[in-house]
Amino acid sequence: MDEKMHDLLSLDNISKQNKLLYDTEDNHKSMKTQISNNKTIRTNYKFLTTVEM
Repeated sequence: MDEKMHDLLSLDNISKQNKLLYDTEDNHKSMKTQISNNKTIRTNYKFLTTVEM
Protein backbone atom coordinates (compact mmCIF):
# COMPACT_ATOMS: atom_id res chain seq x y z
CA MET A 1 0.00 0.00 0.00
CA ASP A 2 1.45 3.36 -0.96
CA GLU A 3 1.71 6.43 1.22
CA LYS A 4 -1.24 8.30 -0.27
CA MET A 5 -3.58 5.40 0.13
CA HIS A 6 -2.46 4.94 3.70
CA ASP A 7 -3.13 8.63 4.46
CA LEU A 8 -6.61 8.38 3.03
CA LEU A 9 -7.40 5.36 5.15
CA SER A 10 -5.92 6.71 8.36
CA LEU A 11 -8.39 7.00 11.22
CA ASP A 12 -7.70 10.66 11.70
CA ASN A 13 -8.59 11.42 8.11
CA ILE A 14 -11.72 9.28 8.25
CA SER A 15 -12.93 11.12 11.34
CA LYS A 16 -12.27 14.46 9.64
CA GLN A 17 -14.36 13.36 6.66
CA ASN A 18 -17.14 12.21 8.96
CA LYS A 19 -17.12 15.55 10.71
CA LEU A 20 -17.38 17.29 7.35
CA LEU A 21 -20.38 15.14 6.49
CA TYR A 22 -22.08 15.94 9.77
CA ASP A 23 -21.38 19.65 9.42
CA THR A 24 -22.81 19.63 5.91
CA GLU A 25 -25.92 17.85 7.15
CA ASP A 26 -26.35 20.41 9.92
CA ASN A 27 -25.97 23.21 7.41
CA HIS A 28 -28.66 21.64 5.24
CA LYS A 29 -31.00 21.39 8.21
CA SER A 30 -30.47 25.02 9.17
CA MET A 31 -30.91 26.09 5.53
CA LYS A 32 -34.20 24.20 5.35
CA THR A 33 -35.30 25.83 8.58
CA GLN A 34 -34.33 29.23 7.23
CA ILE A 35 -36.25 28.61 4.01
CA SER A 36 -39.38 27.59 5.88
CA ASN A 37 -39.01 30.64 8.13
CA ASN A 38 -38.81 32.84 5.06
CA LYS A 39 -41.98 31.26 3.67
CA THR A 40 -43.76 31.88 6.96
CA ILE A 41 -42.61 35.49 7.03
CA ARG A 42 -43.79 35.99 3.44
CA THR A 43 -47.17 34.44 4.19
CA ASN A 44 -47.61 36.60 7.27
CA TYR A 45 -46.61 39.69 5.32
CA LYS A 46 -49.14 38.93 2.56
CA PHE A 47 -51.80 38.38 5.17
CA LEU A 48 -50.99 41.63 6.93
CA THR A 49 -50.99 43.68 3.74
CA THR A 50 -54.31 42.21 2.60
CA VAL A 51 -55.93 42.89 5.96
CA GLU A 52 -54.85 46.55 5.89
CA MET A 53 -56.40 47.28 2.49
